[in-house]
Amino acid sequence: MYRTLLILLFVGLISEAWSQEGFTLKQAQDYAIKNAFSVKSTQYDALVAKLTSDALLGTGLPQISGSIQYSNYIDLPTSLVPAQFFGGKPGEFAKLKFGVPQNMNAGISATQLLFNGTWLVGLEASKAYAELQKKNTTRAEVEIKNAVAQAYCIALISEKNLQMIVASREVMAKMLSDTKQLNDNGFVEIQDVEQLQLNLNNLDIRRIDAEQQVLLTKDVLKFTMGMPLDQGIVLSENLEEMANANSLELLNTVFDPMSNIDIQVAKEGMHMRALNVKAEKSKLLPTAAAFYNMQTQAQRNEFNFQDANEPWFPIQLWGLQLSVPIFSGFSKSKNIEIAKVQLQQTTDMVSYSMQAKQLEYNKASGTYRTAFETFQSSKASLDLSERILTKTRIKYNEGMSSSFEIAQIQSQNLLAQGQYIGAMMNLMNARIALLKALNQL
Repeated sequence: MYRTLLILLFVGLISEAWSQEGFTLKQAQDYAIKNAFSVKSTQYDALVAKLTSDALLGTGLPQISGSIQYSNYIDLPTSLVPAQFFGGKPGEFAKLKFGVPQNMNAGISATQLLFNGTWLVGLEASKAYAELQKKNTTRAEVEIKNAVAQAYCIALISEKNLQMIVASREVMAKMLSDTKQLNDNGFVEIQDVEQLQLNLNNLDIRRIDAEQQVLLTKDVLKFTMGMPLDQGIVLSENLEEMANANSLELLNTVFDPMSNIDIQVAKEGMHMRALNVKAEKSKLLPTAAAFYNMQTQAQRNEFNFQDANEPWFPIQLWGLQLSVPIFSGFSKSKNIEIAKVQLQQTTDMVSYSMQAKQLEYNKASGTYRTAFETFQSSKASLDLSERILTKTRIKYNEGMSSSFEIAQIQSQNLLAQGQYIGAMMNLMNARIALLKALNQL
């Protein structure tokens, strides 16, 4: 019955796999770059930085605006004029009203920035900031590729672990079935049957846990990739080939800290600090601008502005404006000093980051060497335990070994499997960390 259910389970898994999309590690990483939230968030930041730079550029271009104003005086303004101008007595004032009730003005004005040091440096800084955001996007892509590689390998290893447990369970179930027949015929004791049944139960517990691990690790992978959790996924990579492809030749790759994206981002930050010093100094420079204004005005006793025969009176002017900073209470000089201190701090941070990345590489290379050698040893131990278990099963079938010995060898084999799985995981993680340090993800 169990074999039938197992066959149906695998048939169901195969049928489901046909309806699911298969992913190699590279395909999973490419999918994540397009869909992962962390990458899309930095892409939005980069787009905003680019648009901000374009907007700042626009403030240095001609600024043109138009206006139109209509006013209707309910009461015309009154002016007091000395009455003696009109034959009156000295000291008296005549009350006169000037103007017409209907007025309309239409005009256009333009300004052009001629020189502003702060704007020029700000424009340069905005472009540098846009470049920094592009670097941040690249760093986010590196981080997501690293995270996907880790999640992918863990999911792949969890599948391998389940396969090994299922294979061991199937062999143990066959041995239990054969032993029950021998017990029915009086060739072995009931204790042999119970011992094998206990081993089978333990394998079932491990299988159930392994099945849950497969589901969980795949969900973590899909979440990391930005894939809907209700969508199926098939891992196309061969774990054995991936593990066996590792070699110590990777340690011969020359480490260049400047190729590390974190160092590149830090240097962009240092550039931004240098521009900040330049911007503070530019505030000591004068600002120059040109302006032009043209208006036309109509004054009517009635609302007849559409009458082309009535006159409109033009007004035009242009000019230059120069603003020169003279004294600011030493605040600008202090701001320059602050900017210089911040630049030095960032410069030191870049040097520190380069040392930190060198240390990270040294640690990653050492960890990889240890993981590689441990994996080779665990693989040899697993092969040895498999051979011992096979020989012991043959001896058991021939009546030359006991169920207790089988149980011991089986436990020894399961321990070797666990060590092999753990060593494989450590190796894959160490490889990923080393490739990240080498900027080869």
